[in-house]
Amino acid sequence: MQDKNTIKSSVVMTADQIEFMKDCESREWVERYRKKAKELGYGEANAWWADTIEAIEKKRGKKEAENLRQRMNRIRGNK
Repeated sequence: MQDKNTIKSSVVMTADQIEFMKDCESREWVERYRKKAKELGYGEANAWWADTIEAIEKKRGKKEAENLRQRMNRIRGNK
């Protein structure tokens, strides 16, 4: 018997779907940063981003945080 609070998922994503999802997330973070910069200025936006990427690194690990940074830079055109 399955606990009513347990969600069972059998979703399997292909490598292409995972890449697409990560690129979408990167675009979202770029937009959030730009919005913060517009509202608060670049100094405050940079401080916000430093805290955010640190939290991401703690949750997902250094490798995934760096991967996100690289994707964001590629999206912004800063290869």
